[in-house]
Amino acid sequence: MKSLSRFFRQKSGDRLSYLEKSIGYVFHNRAFLEQSLSHTSYALSISNNKLLSNERMEFLGDAVLGFVMCDYVFRHYSDKGEGELSRMKSLIISRKALKEAADHIRLSDYLFLSRSEEKTGGRERFSINTNAFEAVIAAVYLDGGLKAAEKFIYRCVVPLLDSILENADFCNYKSQLLERVQKKGQEVPVYSVMSEKGPEHEKIFEISVGFWGKEQGSGSGKSKKEAEQSAARAALENLKTDDTFS
Repeated sequence: MKSLSRFFRQKSGDRLSYLEKSIGYVFHNRAFLEQSLSHTSYALSISNNKLLSNERMEFLGDAVLGFVMCDYVFRHYSDKGEGELSRMKSLIISRKALKEAADHIRLSDYLFLSRSEEKTGGRERFSINTNAFEAVIAAVYLDGGLKAAEKFIYRCVVPLLDSILENADFCNYKSQLLERVQKKGQEVPVYSVMSEKGPEHEKIFEISVGFWGKEQGSGSGKSKKEAEQSAARAALENLKTDDTFS
């Protein structure tokens, strides 16, 4: 991170102050924020060191977001059971929800990308923006601790919850499929990667879901999570014609 600092300063200047206003947090060590915005293509083009990108921070941010939202739905929906709480948490941390949150703070305007990634439309790419949003959560956490990260999530993510719950596009098909299969006393659905296509930074995954010893549905997506949801949705459609599940 330290070796990239001068490049960040040249590219960002004072404009990151506007992002800090949007997220409601001013960094003590802005290097955390700068790295959270650094796509792999940029880190490799400047330093040839992938570890200086935001990938590791994305990993941490995903965990922090998951914990904060578990705590939130547990405390605010005391009338919901475990299954419903799990579904609500899954909805709010879905890729589509994170993209909406990223768009709300205009995160794409602040991303550090290589020239080639910029030319191919990387700044508007779905996965790049959602991954960066999770990395920003990690940056806030590393700089200010859990309370600061929680405030950021409450400011930028929680307000989306009501609209997300009302939007059928955010439906958790994996949870629905699991519930339907287990109600009939069947085994747990198993998801398998059938193929991975495309460049490393923008893969398309094809995944199948099976139980009873055979494939029941398949789907594709820009992430494994998205492809699994697509496969589960296909399986649910197929089960509509199965008398066992009528």
